[in-house]
Order: sequence, then structure tokens, then C-alpha cells
Amino acid sequence: MTHPLGRTGVAGFAARAGALLVAVVNYAWANRGGREAIEVFDVVMRTRRPRLTWRVCLPLPPGQGANSVCVFADGTVLATVLARPGTAIADFVTGRVTGAVWQWRIVATDFMPDNIHWSAGRLLVGEAAG
Repeated sequence: MTHPLGRTGVAGFAARAGALLVAVVNYAWANRGGREAIEVFDVVMRTRRPRLTWRVCLPLPPGQGANSVCVFADGTVLATVLARPGTAIADFVTGRVTGAVWQWRIVATDFMPDNIHWSAGRLLVGEAAG
């Protein structure tokens, strides 16, 4: 799959009523920016034509590449990394800990595209926590 950021791997999604929360791995080697990140989108299916809205970019620590991502309906995103800097893929054969699991909690996944939401007469502004 390709999108304007470069090659990606669709790796996880979570369903909610009328919408999907989709996460893709934006591979550092495939995009010209050189950063590895998880890109999260809402896909709203309440009309005849689905609407895709970009929500957040979750950069991975330098030198770490995600090989899998999953998304939960509450906005939690998990990504696995097989080998961290200073380790080699062959190291896991000898029992060394080589990888990692990164977790983010996306706040306000139901907010409007400008990340603002009215609730009980209060104006709320959301941001990603990671």
C-alpha cells in the first residue's frame, strides 16, 4: 500500500460503531524523511463514501523499526520492534533480549479534525500521549 508519505504496511485496526481506527507502519527506509513512525487514521463509514482522516503520527525512538502494530478501540496502540540499536537479529537465537514493545494511548480519538470537542458545555482540546 502506498500513500503520500511513502510505503507503508497496514498492520492494525480497531472497529467502533460506524468507524475504524487504522494504524500503518511508515517505514523509515521507504519515506524520504528517514523516520520510522506509526500513522493513525480514522475511517468513518457513516455515509456511502468512507472518509479517511489522519489523526496522529507516533514516531519510534531513533534506530528502531516497527515490524507489527495493533490498535485497540480505546485508542491504545502497541508496536513491536524485533531488534533495537546495539543488537543483531542473530542475537535472539542466543536468547538475548533484542526487541521491544512500545505503547501509546491516543487521547480524544472521537474529536473533530481540529482536535477540539464540546462536552457538557466545556471546550476540550485533545493531544496524543506517548
